[in-house]
Amino acid sequence: MARRCRYTDDDVWSWWDSQVGRVQIMSHIIFNTIRGKQTKDTLSDVRVRRLVLEYMKLGSLTIDPFARDCTLAYPYTNDIDPNTRSVYNMDALDFIELFDFDWFDMAIMDPPFSNRQDNEVYGNNNLYTNPRKIRDIELALGNRVRSNGCVIKFGYNSNFSHRGFELDRIMLVRYGGSINDMIISVHKKYTRNIRSYKDE
Repeated sequence: MARRCRYTDDDVWSWWDSQVGRVQIMSHIIFNTIRGKQTKDTLSDVRVRRLVLEYMKLGSLTIDPFARDCTLAYPYTNDIDPNTRSVYNMDALDFIELFDFDWFDMAIMDPPFSNRQDNEVYGNNNLYTNPRKIRDIELALGNRVRSNGCVIKFGYNSNFSHRGFELDRIMLVRYGGSINDMIISVHKKYTRNIRSYKDE
Protein backbone atom coordinates (compact mmCIF):
# COMPACT_ATOMS: atom_id res chain seq x y z
CA MET A 1 0.00 0.00 0.00
CA ALA A 2 1.39 3.39 -1.02
CA ARG A 3 2.18 5.79 1.79
CA ARG A 4 0.46 9.16 1.73
CA CYS A 5 2.91 12.04 1.61
CA ARG A 6 2.83 14.07 4.82
CA TYR A 7 4.08 17.25 3.15
CA THR A 8 2.12 19.82 1.15
CA ASP A 9 3.51 22.08 -1.57
CA ASP A 10 3.65 24.90 0.97
CA ASP A 11 5.77 22.75 3.27
CA VAL A 12 8.21 22.02 0.45
CA TRP A 13 8.49 25.68 -0.59
CA SER A 14 8.93 26.72 3.04
CA TRP A 15 11.86 24.34 3.38
CA TRP A 16 13.31 25.45 0.03
CA ASP A 17 13.04 29.12 1.00
CA SER A 18 14.91 28.43 4.22
CA GLN A 19 17.72 26.68 2.35
CA VAL A 20 18.34 28.64 -0.85
CA GLY A 21 15.50 31.14 -1.32
CA ARG A 22 12.50 30.98 -3.61
CA VAL A 23 13.42 29.84 -7.10
CA GLN A 24 11.88 31.61 -10.08
CA ILE A 25 10.28 29.05 -12.37
CA MET A 26 12.14 29.13 -15.69
CA SER A 27 9.46 27.69 -17.95
CA HIS A 28 8.23 31.11 -19.11
CA ILE A 29 11.66 32.71 -19.64
CA ILE A 30 12.88 32.94 -23.21
CA PHE A 31 16.59 32.16 -23.61
CA ASN A 32 18.69 32.38 -26.75
CA THR A 33 22.23 33.15 -27.91
CA ILE A 34 23.67 35.13 -30.81
CA ARG A 35 27.13 35.85 -32.15
CA GLY A 36 27.94 39.49 -31.49
CA LYS A 37 30.31 42.22 -32.63
CA GLN A 38 32.04 44.05 -29.79
CA THR A 39 31.63 47.81 -29.94
CA LYS A 40 31.53 50.80 -27.58
CA ASP A 41 28.00 51.56 -28.79
CA THR A 42 26.15 48.35 -27.95
CA LEU A 43 23.06 49.10 -30.03
CA SER A 44 25.04 49.70 -33.19
CA ASP A 45 25.13 45.89 -33.50
CA VAL A 46 22.21 45.10 -35.82
CA ARG A 47 21.24 41.85 -34.04
CA VAL A 48 21.22 43.51 -30.62
CA ARG A 49 19.29 46.47 -31.97
CA ARG A 50 16.70 44.10 -33.46
CA LEU A 51 15.94 42.68 -30.00
CA VAL A 52 15.19 46.16 -28.62
CA LEU A 53 12.98 46.99 -31.58
CA GLU A 54 10.89 43.87 -30.86
CA TYR A 55 9.73 45.51 -27.64
CA MET A 56 9.24 49.03 -28.95
CA LYS A 57 5.64 49.69 -29.96
CA LEU A 58 4.52 52.45 -32.29
CA GLY A 59 3.92 55.60 -30.25
CA SER A 60 5.45 54.17 -27.08
CA LEU A 61 7.74 56.26 -24.89
CA THR A 62 11.24 54.95 -24.18
CA ILE A 63 13.96 56.33 -21.89
CA ASP A 64 17.70 55.69 -22.24
CA PRO A 65 19.89 57.20 -19.48
CA PHE A 66 23.15 55.84 -21.01
CA ALA A 67 22.39 56.42 -24.68
CA ARG A 68 25.71 57.71 -26.04
CA ASP A 69 24.99 57.99 -29.80
CA CYS A 70 21.91 55.73 -29.84
CA THR A 71 18.73 57.59 -30.83
CA LEU A 72 16.15 54.81 -30.33
CA ALA A 73 14.70 56.52 -27.25
CA TYR A 74 14.74 60.06 -28.74
CA PRO A 75 13.98 62.60 -27.32
CA TYR A 76 14.50 60.90 -23.91
CA THR A 77 18.19 60.15 -24.42
CA ASN A 78 20.92 61.03 -21.96
CA ASP A 79 24.66 60.58 -21.58
CA ILE A 80 26.99 62.26 -19.12
CA ASP A 81 29.46 62.79 -21.98
CA PRO A 82 28.56 66.00 -23.86
CA ASN A 83 30.43 64.75 -26.94
CA THR A 84 27.60 62.38 -27.85
CA ARG A 85 24.31 62.71 -29.75
CA SER A 86 22.20 62.50 -26.59
CA VAL A 87 19.62 65.21 -25.95
CA TYR A 88 20.56 65.48 -22.26
CA ASN A 89 24.04 65.41 -20.70
CA MET A 90 23.39 64.75 -17.03
CA ASP A 91 24.16 62.23 -14.34
CA ALA A 92 21.92 59.25 -15.12
CA LEU A 93 20.04 59.32 -11.81
CA ASP A 94 19.41 63.08 -12.01
CA PHE A 95 18.11 62.59 -15.54
CA ILE A 96 15.70 59.79 -14.59
CA GLU A 97 14.32 61.83 -11.70
CA LEU A 98 13.21 64.58 -14.08
CA PHE A 99 10.19 62.43 -14.98
CA ASP A 100 7.07 61.31 -13.12
CA PHE A 101 6.36 57.74 -12.04
CA ASP A 102 4.77 55.47 -14.69
CA TRP A 103 5.77 57.83 -17.50
CA PHE A 104 7.47 55.42 -19.90
CA ASP A 105 6.53 52.20 -21.67
CA MET A 106 10.11 50.96 -21.85
CA ALA A 107 13.62 51.69 -20.61
CA ILE A 108 17.02 50.82 -22.05
CA MET A 109 19.73 50.35 -19.42
CA ASP A 110 23.21 50.07 -20.90
CA PRO A 111 25.75 51.49 -18.40
CA PRO A 112 29.49 50.72 -18.46
CA PHE A 113 29.84 47.09 -17.31
CA SER A 114 33.19 47.46 -15.54
CA ASN A 115 35.82 49.98 -14.47
CA ARG A 116 37.87 49.06 -17.53
CA GLN A 117 34.97 49.73 -19.88
CA ASP A 118 34.16 52.88 -17.92
CA ASN A 119 37.67 54.16 -18.60
CA GLU A 120 37.54 53.20 -22.27
CA VAL A 121 34.18 54.87 -22.88
CA TYR A 122 34.34 57.93 -20.63
CA GLY A 123 38.08 58.39 -20.09
CA ASN A 124 37.80 58.41 -16.30
CA ASN A 125 36.19 56.54 -13.46
CA ASN A 126 32.63 57.51 -12.59
CA LEU A 127 30.01 56.08 -10.26
CA TYR A 128 28.18 53.92 -12.81
CA THR A 129 30.18 50.84 -11.84
CA ASN A 130 29.40 51.37 -8.13
CA PRO A 131 26.83 48.74 -7.01
CA ARG A 132 24.94 51.21 -4.78
CA LYS A 133 24.71 53.74 -7.60
CA ILE A 134 23.44 51.11 -10.02
CA ARG A 135 20.84 49.95 -7.47
CA ASP A 136 19.56 53.51 -7.05
CA ILE A 137 19.36 53.93 -10.82
CA GLU A 138 17.48 50.65 -11.25
CA LEU A 139 14.94 51.56 -8.58
CA ALA A 140 14.34 55.01 -10.02
CA LEU A 141 14.14 53.69 -13.58
CA GLY A 142 11.73 50.93 -12.61
CA ASN A 143 9.40 53.45 -11.01
CA ARG A 144 9.22 55.46 -14.23
CA VAL A 145 8.11 52.44 -16.29
CA ARG A 146 4.39 51.73 -16.51
CA SER A 147 2.74 48.45 -15.58
CA ASN A 148 3.21 45.88 -18.39
CA GLY A 149 6.23 47.86 -19.60
CA CYS A 150 9.79 46.57 -19.58
CA VAL A 151 13.42 47.39 -18.88
CA ILE A 152 16.04 45.97 -21.22
CA LYS A 153 19.35 45.71 -19.39
CA PHE A 154 22.81 45.10 -20.85
CA GLY A 155 25.69 43.86 -18.71
CA TYR A 156 27.54 40.97 -17.11
CA ASN A 157 24.56 39.91 -15.00
CA SER A 158 20.76 39.75 -15.27
CA ASN A 159 19.96 41.26 -11.87
CA PHE A 160 17.42 44.05 -11.50
CA SER A 161 16.80 45.65 -8.12
CA HIS A 162 13.17 46.78 -8.50
CA ARG A 163 10.71 44.32 -6.93
CA GLY A 164 7.88 45.11 -9.34
CA PHE A 165 9.66 43.37 -12.24
CA GLU A 166 10.14 39.76 -13.28
CA LEU A 167 12.78 38.34 -15.58
CA ASP A 168 11.12 37.59 -18.93
CA ARG A 169 13.94 36.95 -21.40
CA ILE A 170 17.70 36.43 -21.59
CA MET A 171 19.86 36.77 -24.68
CA LEU A 172 23.51 35.77 -24.41
CA VAL A 173 25.78 37.63 -26.85
CA ARG A 174 28.94 35.62 -27.54
CA TYR A 175 32.04 37.41 -28.87
CA GLY A 176 34.35 34.42 -29.08
CA GLY A 177 37.88 33.81 -27.82
CA SER A 178 38.51 34.92 -24.25
CA ILE A 179 36.14 37.91 -24.44
CA ASN A 180 33.36 37.91 -21.85
CA ASP A 181 29.84 37.30 -23.11
CA MET A 182 27.28 40.08 -22.73
CA ILE A 183 23.96 39.33 -21.05
CA ILE A 184 20.85 41.12 -22.29
CA SER A 185 17.96 40.67 -19.88
CA VAL A 186 14.37 41.80 -20.36
CA HIS A 187 12.48 42.58 -17.16
CA LYS A 188 8.71 43.08 -17.33
CA LYS A 189 6.67 45.08 -14.84
CA TYR A 190 3.75 42.95 -13.71
CA THR A 191 2.82 44.67 -10.45
CA ARG A 192 1.98 48.19 -9.40
CA ASN A 193 1.51 48.52 -5.67
CA ILE A 194 2.96 50.33 -2.70
CA ARG A 195 5.64 47.66 -2.17
CA SER A 196 7.03 48.34 -5.64
CA TYR A 197 7.83 51.93 -4.73
CA LYS A 198 8.96 51.58 -1.14
CA ASP A 199 12.70 51.89 -1.86
CA GLU A 200 12.36 55.12 -3.87
